[in-house]
Amino acid sequence: MQELRKFVADGVPSENVYAADLQGEFFESGCKLFNDKDRLTSKFIAADVFDPNSGLSALDGNIDIVYAAALIHLFDYNDQLLACQRIVKFVEG
Repeated sequence: MQELRKFVADGVPSENVYAADLQGEFFESGCKLFNDKDRLTSKFIAADVFDPNSGLSALDGNIDIVYAAALIHLFDYNDQLLACQRIVKFVEG
């Protein structure tokens, strides 16, 4: 999640940044590592990108930019297509 911290350091308002990970405990670990829990107001969502009923649905149509460089390569071709289709829903409006 250091990428979101880089965006915030570059001037993106922290409250406008969302992060998602399958393992929610990574968010707490990151806040401990960077010692920024009291300053970072980004929204963290623990969810499976392949679960159509996950908390990610709340973001559909509400996102302008998606950074997923650390995600897509983890999957085989068919799952990459599914992940990309899911990501497109964030920016469809």
